[in-house]
Amino acid sequence: QSIGFAAFNCPDLMYVAFTGDAPQIAEKAFVNNDINFTILYKIGSSGFTNPWNGYRTVQTDDLNIELPGIVKNRTLKMLSNARVKISWGALNGADGYDVFCKKGTSDDYELVKNTTDTDFIDENLEIGMDYNYAVSAYILINGVKVYDSVVEFGDITILPEAPTYVKVEQIAKDELRISWDAVLGADGYII
Repeated sequence: QSIGFAAFNCPDLMYVAFTGDAPQIAEKAFVNNDINFTILYKIGSSGFTNPWNGYRTVQTDDLNIELPGIVKNRTLKMLSNARVKISWGALNGADGYDVFCKKGTSDDYELVKNTTDTDFIDENLEIGMDYNYAVSAYILINGVKVYDSVVEFGDITILPEAPTYVKVEQIAKDELRISWDAVLGADGYII
């Protein structure tokens, strides 16, 4: 049996379920789908491997799965000392969440945290750099993650802190000296 279609550019396509044996399929028939795209197949089906034709697969006895939904109530906040906190509301049925980040002009997200919590603090970020965070909830089927859609939190640029311990001293009748502690990552100061 062969598949007479291909699913291209379906960013919301999270999984495909096959009810029988593995069909003959062209390499990369499901292109430009969600980064966590998964193929589910019934226990007892033959011809599937993991990965199968380049796709992550999960063997299950029940193809009627319910994904937990997309994360909501998202917040993105810059903290002191080049740190960012993201948080989201808990989802019933989620076994966990994967947090992804892309940096600067990169088009690719990297996994930065797997958690059961509903917040994440990213530390030691680069001053002046843009970061974009995304989170996906997942369920576990036979120990393998099956994801719901990845939700982006938006871009945030890491700014230097404001100077601290600012002192103004009069050193002559018409002359002042202003000093402050150096700011990590600052290229200069505007007075």
